[in-house]
Amino acid sequence: MKMSFSGKCEWAKKALMAGSDEEIYKLAKESGLGIRWLTYYSNAYEAAGESGIKALTYRKNASWYLKKGAGENQQISF
Repeated sequence: MKMSFSGKCEWAKKALMAGSDEEIYKLAKESGLGIRWLTYYSNAYEAAGESGIKALTYRKNASWYLKKGAGENQQISF
C-alpha cells in the first residue's frame, strides 16, 4: 500500500526528533519505508519542510514536451 503525503511528512518529523541511530532504525521498520527512504524524506523535510517532500514525490509528465519537440525537430532539455 502506498503511503500518503501526510504520512511521509509525519514519519520524516519523527525521524528528525529521534535521538539515536537505534531510534531511527526502529522508526524505519515501523513505518515500512526502510532506512534509505526514511532518511531521504527526513533530509528533504529538514531542508524545505513539506514542500521538500512534495518536490521529491512530484512526477512531471514529459509526454507533452516530447510530442511538441518531436514535431518541431527541437532539442528538449529538462
